[in-house]
Amino acid sequence: MKRIEEFGEISSLIAPYMKKGIMSNNFMVKDGYEAYIGAGDLYYECSDSTLILLLDCRTHWRIFYHIKGLEAGIVLPADKPLVMELVYKNENEAVVSQLDFWGSRGFRPYIYRQRMNGIPEKLLLESAGKGQHAVKNAACKQAGQIRAMIAEMFDPYLGCIPSLDEVLEYINKEEMLVSEDGSGSILGVLHIGSKNSANFVRHLLVHPDARGKGIAKGLLAHFARSVSGQGDGRIQLWVKKDNISARGLYEWAGFKYDGWQSTGLIKNP
Repeated sequence: MKRIEEFGEISSLIAPYMKKGIMSNNFMVKDGYEAYIGAGDLYYECSDSTLILLLDCRTHWRIFYHIKGLEAGIVLPADKPLVMELVYKNENEAVVSQLDFWGSRGFRPYIYRQRMNGIPEKLLLESAGKGQHAVKNAACKQAGQIRAMIAEMFDPYLGCIPSLDEVLEYINKEEMLVSEDGSGSILGVLHIGSKNSANFVRHLLVHPDARGKGIAKGLLAHFARSVSGQGDGRIQLWVKKDNISARGLYEWAGFKYDGWQSTGLIKNP
């Protein structure tokens, strides 16, 4: 396993696999590569038929792959859990083949998600967010609490848990919204983002003691109103298939499934 030292290495590694028929789950973009390489966290293993990118997430390895054939041999570390995510539209033969390929190598599916889209003007949120709980941009002093809440309520492997420094960066970019009670205690958190004309819900959570009080609706309403009229105003998110309460909220709000889904795989040492 070799560490990738500079961004230029990526092009030469991936170039042989940029052709039809290659199996891949690699959806990283330039910014992602640069951040991981700069932190010294991106490694690779390659052979004549495979390229495996390994992201060191401290507690686990995250796998991104390019594979030319299902007979390919794979060499992977065994010192901590290995996780990966396959993103696809409709479960076709190619997806099933890849799931079987990794299943024969000790990986098992453990998390399933679906993608949803909504247009703020169509969201049924006008009456939400007008209650007693204020929604505002998070403050830097709240970063530790926000990070702890996200880490507690999202999957430790594929839940995209941000570091404390990343939370501070999001706060400075006004991408962290919080809902507070009268004493300033955080009741809910909405982590948002945007790229081109699309807006994203990255994390949405409500403290267990505050559920059923319209906190999540209020956070979504605030976000929807803030992006209304910007580009096409679309908001996109991913939701776990088995998170019935979250799915119910998004469906009520007017979000629609667009056919894209993902399967998360894990292999424990």
